[in-house]
Amino acid sequence: MTEKRFKVFSFDIEELNDELTEKDAETKRYPDNNCPQCGWETTLLYAAEETEDAAHELIRQGKAGLCGDCFSSRLTELEVVVIIPLETPK
Repeated sequence: MTEKRFKVFSFDIEELNDELTEKDAETKRYPDNNCPQCGWETTLLYAAEETEDAAHELIRQGKAGLCGDCFSSRLTELEVVVIIPLETPK
């Protein structure tokens, strides 16, 4: 089994839309603040990657970013194992 370490990051969908609109006034990637997978209205999109910048770039490219329900369903489909450290990282 191939493993990859990643963190889960959340992004405010309105901020993403504002950022994308600044680059292309004609395009709004997430119309009506909806999840691109299920279409439900949401305030946050989630993505998993090694760094926040990498996760943000995937969302900007339209390759990541799901509402909490779709994101957790995807993790379940992939049979992701979550390891929680016993000590809080500093």
